[in-house]
Amino acid sequence: MKILQQLLPKLVLLLCLGVGSLSAMAQSERVYATGELNLIPGGDTETQYFAINLENAAMNYVAYQMDIVLPDGVELAYYEGEPDIYIDDVTLYPNKRGTPYHSLAVKVNKGFIRVMCYDGDANRELKSTSGELFVVGVIASPYVKPGDIKVELRNVTFSDIDLNGPTYESFEPSTVGTASTTSTLTLKVSAGNKFSTAILPFDAELPAGLEVYSCASTDGENLVLTNQTSMQAFTPYILYAPNGYEGTLTGTVDAEKYAKQVNEGYLTGTVVAHEVTGGEGHYVLQNQGEGPMFYRVGDTSFGIPAGKCWLTLPASQHSVSALQLHRPTGIETIPVHTINSDAVYDLSGRRITNPTKGIYIVGGKKVLK
Repeated sequence: MKILQQLLPKLVLLLCLGVGSLSAMAQSERVYATGELNLIPGGDTETQYFAINLENAAMNYVAYQMDIVLPDGVELAYYEGEPDIYIDDVTLYPNKRGTPYHSLAVKVNKGFIRVMCYDGDANRELKSTSGELFVVGVIASPYVKPGDIKVELRNVTFSDIDLNGPTYESFEPSTVGTASTTSTLTLKVSAGNKFSTAILPFDAELPAGLEVYSCASTDGENLVLTNQTSMQAFTPYILYAPNGYEGTLTGTVDAEKYAKQVNEGYLTGTVVAHEVTGGEGHYVLQNQGEGPMFYRVGDTSFGIPAGKCWLTLPASQHSVSALQLHRPTGIETIPVHTINSDAVYDLSGRRITNPTKGIYIVGGKKVLK
């Protein structure tokens, strides 16, 4: 027992580093996902499950690790604050009264989910060379692409008690179900801010109480806004609601029009979470205490949630610190909030009322105070 306990830290380290003994994949051994998901994008919050399976293992394994890549819009479900990934069928695992001795450790990374399994007591071998390893719970955002749902496995490492076993960089994606062409989402504009941005995965009529604008040009120091009478799929918009707005929209998603990001004029919309960086003329809609404005992204990148948009100005206008938003009237313009001799901004583009010592932007130039 003491020897096995001494081996465990080495085994865990081996799996965490993903450096198991490399071997050619045996013809009969494989790891794959199975499921019968029937996802309705945004319209069903009930968790659905698919399984990760082992078939015809080449040796008696005691531990494994793998990375799971979900398609865009398919999100990992959580149960009581923890990732909803667990061992469901104990026929593959040594167990006592139905509870497996092996346990799962899950780490959610950007772009993938890492799962590690081991027996922390005695490094017991799996009871079979084929069976269900674990199940994964998922939900669907409104921005899932219709059609087959494919799950990809990467960096799969298995180990026996002697720290031997294969590592596979990737497997062919497995189909675990389908996503419907019908999508439902909630559109919100706060009564306090009155402005927001949005990109829809389907065409929709313009709801009452909501104004929608595109932005494709400038007129002097103004962004020219063009009023829209409807909302088209995969098109970025600026929204305005004088009294705020919250409503549910439902539509049909055309898979042939599906795109992760769409640029039209000065606006870019994304249906997957994205980060915009500074130095490239990007602006994001925020309220930093002076009302909603499009603020220039500074040295720190800014996260854009799925379904939202950001603004990019031409290089000639990158000195603009923030774009001030007023309720559009018949002029259909939004005046640009330019840097003047009296206004002081930090290097992230935020207006500073009481500057202390440091470097600031005044009149479009960096100055030391």
